[in-house]
Amino acid sequence: MKRKGVDQAISERAEGGLFERVYSVHLFAHITREIILDRGNVLLEFGKDQLPWWKNRILFRLSAPLYFLLALIKLRKLIRKIDPDVVRVSDPFFSAVVCGFACLGLKPWIVSIHSDWDKRLELDGPKALPCILGSPMPAKLTERLTYMMCDSIFCVRKTLIEYAVKNGASPSKCVYFPHCIPDDFYAKERVNGKSSSESKFVLFAGRLTRENYIFDCLKIARILSYRKNIYTLIAGEGPEYRECQRIVSRDPILYDSVIFLGFIERNRCDYYRRHSLINLCLMGGYSLIESSASGRPVACYDVEWHRELVNDDSVGLIVPEGKYKVLCDLIIQKLENPGELDVIGKKMGLRSKRIHSVSAVRDLRHRRYIEFIESQKKYDSI
Repeated sequence: MKRKGVDQAISERAEGGLFERVYSVHLFAHITREIILDRGNVLLEFGKDQLPWWKNRILFRLSAPLYFLLALIKLRKLIRKIDPDVVRVSDPFFSAVVCGFACLGLKPWIVSIHSDWDKRLELDGPKALPCILGSPMPAKLTERLTYMMCDSIFCVRKTLIEYAVKNGASPSKCVYFPHCIPDDFYAKERVNGKSSSESKFVLFAGRLTRENYIFDCLKIARILSYRKNIYTLIAGEGPEYRECQRIVSRDPILYDSVIFLGFIERNRCDYYRRHSLINLCLMGGYSLIESSASGRPVACYDVEWHRELVNDDSVGLIVPEGKYKVLCDLIIQKLENPGELDVIGKKMGLRSKRIHSVSAVRDLRHRRYIEFIESQKKYDSI
């Protein structure tokens, strides 16, 4: 998280002072350790080194049930010791089941959902989920078990409520709990006040995966380069990084127009977003919010939750899934009028701020937590 420049996300879990102290627990870390981040934040990592034979991959995998049991016992002891107001887990799979059994009879708990895992599975295959022997079935069954066990489901996007219900969640458990980014993120200005319409590049920033339609981004880069002499910057790493490099190295047009930046820190990524002609974010979660907040137009597919933020070409460039040629035509049309790009980008920034800035959503997030804490009274009365 430090390397990516997103370690402040841990301190943000205190919700601006709503919580005096936050314990962040990583159940499947490499080594066991405790890190005091600041007065209000403690990071506890439960590592593979809990088992003496952890360096032997085969033996460790065979011992997975024992490791889960040890993690459950440790987490249950921690919950008894600190008596937290809220217990929340950030994915619905195996760590959620450990958390669920650790809380059993002690505390109600929340699972938060950040992705449409069915869509991820469709796009990226078994790599999208924590599969066992290449099969997603155990993960999907675990997800259903999680939704039955938990007391509340925080969905960071409205469309994820429908997803959770489809996968076995009770509608009464599901609430909207939006992502947010700091207000000062929206206050940043471009260097020297220059318009980004003077730039000569579009940007993709994210993991290089099939679920992010990275190969469609390369097709878009080829068309834009041929018709408008535009460079495409690709920032990030991922499982398709080498394949993307191979494709570019064998295509003279792409070779002259695509630049791989590799892994870059968040500050540099923000800089490129603010100075790009257009941000390519065909599939995005938090990255779509940050791209929109940059004040530059965003080009995306009409999938998942995107229309919550990008509703038509007045606040972005959105086309049906897979229609990259249509998107290219739309991008080229907008490039003919650079001033219009600035207007669209400004509208995107304002819309993102209205929906996802801390000041816009903090009261709602606080209310969700307080409502959940009040629900604990049923446990106190037992």
